[in-house]
Amino acid sequence: MTKFSEGTWNQPPSARSAGDYAAAVVAYQQLDRQGITSADLAYNLGVAHFRLGHLGPAIWAFERAAALDPSDDDARFNLKQARALGDRRARDKIEGAEREPAWIRAVTFLTAATQTWLFLGVYLGCFALLFLRQRAPDDLLLSAHNPVNRGDSRSTI
Repeated sequence: MTKFSEGTWNQPPSARSAGDYAAAVVAYQQLDRQGITSADLAYNLGVAHFRLGHLGPAIWAFERAAALDPSDDDARFNLKQARALGDRRARDKIEGAEREPAWIRAVTFLTAATQTWLFLGVYLGCFALLFLRQRAPDDLLLSAHNPVNRGDSRSTI
């Protein structure tokens, strides 16, 4: 076992209890660099990182604590919570960065079968309108474009 100073060993708990998690992280890392391998050290380092919002190092420390002591339920629970929070943060950034246009959200709201029937209905409806326009009498089409002078005897040429 590596020798370490008594002050270094007592520094992290006092910093953590005072709410100074940054100092606790530095102290825990110093103990780690001295070669102290402990599930409690890794767990407490993970807690300090988590409180600072450093999810990557917190997850790594909790994984290390769980590997050193597989029966540590707290380390596994905190690991699960840190991973869930990391997933939520990543998902929020992805979904919040670019919202899809409204038409894509409306179309994806419909099922594939509904989209197919809707397209087919619009497609056939357009052809029906073209067919009806083709079958309309010519005088009806001409009267729509050339209004008749009603009651006016003057002719315009």
